[in-house]
Amino acid sequence: MLNVHDGQLVEKDVPMLNALNEVLRDDYIKDSIGGVERWNKVIEKAGIPFRLKTPHKAFHRSIGSLKDIRVAPDGRVVSDHEWNASVEQWLPTTSIAPTSPR
Repeated sequence: MLNVHDGQLVEKDVPMLNALNEVLRDDYIKDSIGGVERWNKVIEKAGIPFRLKTPHKAFHRSIGSLKDIRVAPDGRVVSDHEWNASVEQWLPTTSIAPTSPR
């Protein structure tokens, strides 16, 4: 199971009952990555110079052993300062761009 040790993500052995959700989550992630890759083939075939990417499985977790750890989409453990400086680029926001009057 993924955990943090000395600021790095590391695999840690845990009893299977504790790891069951993680095993199921890994299967879901693998399936999701396959779906994203299928979309990327469609996008590429259409000649659009863009690729969809899935974030690291530890990114923006709200449950489990990684819920209190700040992890960037690329899997780097980051400081609260870096997280706060970048989170609006990584996640959707509720702010709406101003519109011109009609």
